[in-house]
Amino acid sequence: MNDEPNINDLGGFDSLDAREQIKNVILALKETQRQHKKKAEELKLWENRHKLATQASESELIKAAETRVNELKTEIDKLILEESSLKSSIDVMKGQLINIDIETDKTVDAELLLQEFENVLGVTTDNNTEVDSPEIDNALNELKKKMGL
Repeated sequence: MNDEPNINDLGGFDSLDAREQIKNVILALKETQRQHKKKAEELKLWENRHKLATQASESELIKAAETRVNELKTEIDKLILEESSLKSSIDVMKGQLINIDIETDKTVDAELLLQEFENVLGVTTDNNTEVDSPEIDNALNELKKKMGL
């Protein structure tokens, strides 16, 4: 089995951590794109050197330039694949983030819930005292049903 962590999997992350993970992948994409651009510029330079060596009939320079051109093309192909993979990862992670945000919205804020109980029952409670009332339990259950919990 593959024990490497899957960068696409945001399971277990809260919304803030998931956004940080996505940001890191976006930064990796930007760095890969920067490297791609740099290698493409270097490729143009070496293709020009190859052309000049061919015009001068310098076989050693032609061979050296061809070798470097082929190396750069291979590196660029790898960078293109990495860019594609990172873009796919970002798309997958954005979809997961939407689900994380939806789940986060379903989380109950205890203070807000208490405040809603107080409003429904018309009573106020001290946050440090324990309230044991069937009316409050019923109100709590009704609110949970309304919230889909």
